[in-house]
Amino acid sequence: MLAAAAVPAEPASSNSAISIASLRADLLNARAHNTRLQQHIHALETRLSESLGEAVFRESGLGAPDDIHSFSRHSPTASNNSSSCAASSKNATTNWPRPGRLTAN
Repeated sequence: MLAAAAVPAEPASSNSAISIASLRADLLNARAHNTRLQQHIHALETRLSESLGEAVFRESGLGAPDDIHSFSRHSPTASNNSSSCAASSKNATTNWPRPGRLTAN
């Protein structure tokens, strides 16, 4: 059926020959445009896949935090807070009577 469509039924006149040539050029342009669109779609699908993969990885909590610098800025204050907690804990235990040495009131 395709072979029958490719062969004109009547001998081509000069007007129909130009028409067939322009149709073939349009077909080649459409195929080239289709190829470019397929490449563009593939690139967009790849970008979307990478973006979704990164988002899922971040949300899973398996990777390092996004903002390492803010973590390091907060880290010294957390260290100071833990030191002060340890010091206040030590003070609290020295003020309480030790087990086995209960005092009678």
